[in-house]
Amino acid sequence: MIIRYINNQISQFKHSSLIQNAFKIAFGNIIAQILSFVFTPINSRIYGPQYYGEFGVFSSTYILVNGLVTLGLVSAILSPKDDKEASGIYKISAISCTSFSIVFFTIAMVISPWIRIINSSANYYIVVVLLAIALIINNLTSMNYTWGNRQKAYRLLLWNPIIASVVNFVVSLISGIIGFKEYGLILGFIISQIAIFLHLYIRFKPLKYKNSFSDLRSLLKKYSDFPKYQMTSNLIKGIALNLPILLMSSIFGDIFLGQYNMGQRLLFVPITLIATALGQVHFKESTDLVNQGKDAGELTYKVIKLIMTVCFIPFLIIGIWGSDIFRIFLGTEWELSGTLVKIRSLEFMFTAIYFSTSYIFVVIKRQKAVLIYTIISLLGSLLALAIGGYVFNNNVLTVMLISIVNIVLYIIFYLYAFKYTTFGVKPFVKLIAIFSFLFIVLQVIGNLIFGGI
Repeated sequence: MIIRYINNQISQFKHSSLIQNAFKIAFGNIIAQILSFVFTPINSRIYGPQYYGEFGVFSSTYILVNGLVTLGLVSAILSPKDDKEASGIYKISAISCTSFSIVFFTIAMVISPWIRIINSSANYYIVVVLLAIALIINNLTSMNYTWGNRQKAYRLLLWNPIIASVVNFVVSLISGIIGFKEYGLILGFIISQIAIFLHLYIRFKPLKYKNSFSDLRSLLKKYSDFPKYQMTSNLIKGIALNLPILLMSSIFGDIFLGQYNMGQRLLFVPITLIATALGQVHFKESTDLVNQGKDAGELTYKVIKLIMTVCFIPFLIIGIWGSDIFRIFLGTEWELSGTLVKIRSLEFMFTAIYFSTSYIFVVIKRQKAVLIYTIISLLGSLLALAIGGYVFNNNVLTVMLISIVNIVLYIIFYLYAFKYTTFGVKPFVKLIAIFSFLFIVLQVIGNLIFGGI
């Protein structure tokens, strides 16, 4: 019955431009994630939880700082009707991310005798240099990706995840083999982003349009809501997502953090396969609808419904057999990671929804609401971490509480979003209630039959 329902839902979407365009991007993600499945068991045995935990600390520190560097203007590249104006926004973002990264690097070096912004077994100064490089190159890559989305160059964009996956694996593998494990995962990430940046920039050349200093100043004023709200929201969102990870590392250690991050890394596979591609297309098409004076609510609801339909069974399987899958696939030392993803399986289905439609408030020009939501998300995560980590000192309970908080906040996010559409809230509430209830019941039954968490 469930399979028949899924087939019926997919058949309703397969002829739409949304799905056709999303599939062009999703195809690249599918290939990349197949490659990732082949590569991950190799790297997981070379590096182990300790180095994955340190890479998690690096990534979280990077994301915490990253919220500031482009003034929140990357998503604004899609907004203008003409490419010259979009190119001006691109230039402002590029100048901002480069300048800020240099300032950040300088400050980190100056204060290093007293304060170190990141803890690692690697050389601190080398890690800070790599962090500054990551800030610049990853934001330039994001800007070019957004520009490609603006041009609807979906066939070209499908190569990005494939390039990233292959380059990342090759660099990290070679680094691990020759004895640079402290830097291997970081170098894999940075060099793969450089490869994508070159691939996109050579094709699009977004700087070919001329913008005077006066033009750039006018654009910054015109799109001032993005620095005011989107940048602040990005910063607080980065804190909300990554401060708990850093605190988790300080409370439970890098090995546990490595287990936590590996689960998240692999659970993002189905999310990346479907949601990331749909998210890019949804952002573009919903923006077009609003620019035409139409409502984006129904399109957003359809994307949410499709995501829940497609992701239901894969995440349910993880919610029942996650520990066994991880033990067999990654090695016996990763069984705890499988237990953590069992706990988070429903949360990750909501994460897939969020990845697909998270720009809805940008589309309907309610960036302030995103800021408020992000602040609440941060407070909720810190509360869950305080109770689970500091009061009970229980790592599994901590993950469970954070997962519950995230699910509740995701639901609130969309209730508030649909409130500002003519489509309304009721269809969304009904959809979420049915899918969540069915998922929880089947997961509980499955764990009772095949072995509990």
